[in-house]
Amino acid sequence: MTETLYGGMVVVLALGIALTTHKVRDGTLSSRIALAAAISCSVGLLGMVLTDWPWELLNTFWADHSVLTSLLSSILLVGLVFLVYERGEQRRQEEMVEGLTGAGVGGMVDHVIDVEAALAILVLRTPPDQISPQYWAHWRDDGKPLRWLRSGREILTGDDPRKLPVGFDASLPAWGHEILDQSIRRLLSGMRDWAPLIGASKDGTSVLLLLSEIRVDLMSLHDLCFPIVETPASADLPRTLDSIRVRLRVFALCFEEWSGAQNNRPEILSTFAPLVSPPPVFRGTSKTLSERLERAVVILQQGQ
Repeated sequence: MTETLYGGMVVVLALGIALTTHKVRDGTLSSRIALAAAISCSVGLLGMVLTDWPWELLNTFWADHSVLTSLLSSILLVGLVFLVYERGEQRRQEEMVEGLTGAGVGGMVDHVIDVEAALAILVLRTPPDQISPQYWAHWRDDGKPLRWLRSGREILTGDDPRKLPVGFDASLPAWGHEILDQSIRRLLSGMRDWAPLIGASKDGTSVLLLLSEIRVDLMSLHDLCFPIVETPASADLPRTLDSIRVRLRVFALCFEEWSGAQNNRPEILSTFAPLVSPPPVFRGTSKTLSERLERAVVILQQGQ
């Protein structure tokens, strides 16, 4: 009975160590837990040695169960080495996230704000030059995408099109393809310019993947609204636009706080209103990135 109990404990312990190392490697457990697990592995190895010699408390058990003994000692040793290494790697990643990645995502804030503002104008179905002839009269001129939004920045702190009621027409105006095209290129240019800093850490790589999803959705939206062969308007169009804007608003607030800014710039909104899509759920990200995104979602929800 005692041997069976010891054997079961060994198997459970081995599975627990294997699961912990896997979670640490995925970034779902913090560096503190990695350190605690490494200490536990070292204590386990020391316990195996002491119970075999000089105390010989489990000498017979270890001798009679060589397979379990080899399995446990190997997992404890591998777990100890890996967890010590991974903890050091996590600390290096944390420094990079706070430094390089923070600077990179801070540089993406304007890109994200501009794309959402452009989509808000698209939803209003009013060309930019009619909304603000003073600043946005040349929105169709050649040059950098959405450059015209930068000349009328104060509009985004006053009569902000992002704050106006959302329309739910199942079609877009003919000039909308230019807005979508500029939005896609604006997002891509930001990812290209800041990727060396953002992609320096695992969290930064996840951010680039999240932004890539926005790019894919914008391209799908463009093809849906302006197909080569004319098709009936899709009823999913308003919901898709709204969902994209919700995610962009979360990114803007999250990236701004991540960059270390003491006070958010005026163009960053602190509420989801007037958007109606449910808050996004970001899956497949590390624990630290999930916490940053969830914090932004909570702030935006409280602002409504």
